[in-house]
Amino acid sequence: MPRAAATAVAAAALCSTVDGVGTPMKLARPYLATRSLSVVIPALNEASRLPPVLDATCRFLSASRAAPYEVIVVDDGSQDATAALVRARGLSPQLRLLSAADNQGKGAALAAGAAAARGEVVLFLDADGATGLEALPALERRLRRGCHVAVGCRSAALAARPPGRRLMGAVFSTLAGVVVPGVPDTQCGCKLLSRRAARLLLPRLRVRGWAYDVELLAMAQQRGWRIASVPVSWRDVPGSKVTALTPFSMLADVARVWFAVASSPSPAAAGDGPFASRPVWQGAASFVEVRDAAAEASTRRARLPPGRRRMAVVGRRRV
Repeated sequence: MPRAAATAVAAAALCSTVDGVGTPMKLARPYLATRSLSVVIPALNEASRLPPVLDATCRFLSASRAAPYEVIVVDDGSQDATAALVRARGLSPQLRLLSAADNQGKGAALAAGAAAARGEVVLFLDADGATGLEALPALERRLRRGCHVAVGCRSAALAARPPGRRLMGAVFSTLAGVVVPGVPDTQCGCKLLSRRAARLLLPRLRVRGWAYDVELLAMAQQRGWRIASVPVSWRDVPGSKVTALTPFSMLADVARVWFAVASSPSPAAAGDGPFASRPVWQGAASFVEVRDAAAEASTRRARLPPGRRRMAVVGRRRV
């Protein structure tokens, strides 16, 4: 198909793509990304919320990308049917599943996903679908302009939350701003990194839980890396795992990150050496990739040169 025709088809498909809640995802101009992308979605007991997010994500990516992409669901010890639902969709080079027997924490789940990612850029996305994908082009533009990390900013949407949640968020943002100055929203689950940045930073995390974002961004700033904030659409999705004790654990984690940053002002001191002893990486090592025979065969064919790929298909049919 000629490139112009492909662009028109992609643009038309995007106008009909839905983000899972009935909102059309439209872009100002046709968008065909040319860098391979890995989307990492950590999931803990998300059998009810994950399926529409996967539907919307796969539709968006198939319509908008000229380069290869993959969606990696990282099942963090779920006790429901999260992993079974992903497998039922058919695992393939475009849809992969990592799983751990026990809960290891969100930081460890993302570290495992980043280690497995094959894309040139890695997008972290929450399983609840609270953040739409329409901001992906803007996030990628920031990386092309020299930023190492691009993070979503939900400031406009968060202003509409109930007063108690706004106050809690304002206190946390103020404290996080001391550790990571210049980043107004450290906790948005939508973050885009180069593969190198993801693989360098994630395994070195000490915080497994909610405040892993603060440590991730603090380590990036220690290295002198540029961090861009990009406005994103966001909605409060029922089923949040935030409890009454969550703010206290988050504040304790931020205090630990602040102490680590204050006592390790240089990247070398912050841990550019071996990270096998880091708690997050130890947790990430618990994840294994779930495979099935069809996905294995598809992956092997995808890695073959075109001529060998055709021979493999013919050979399989003869058997």
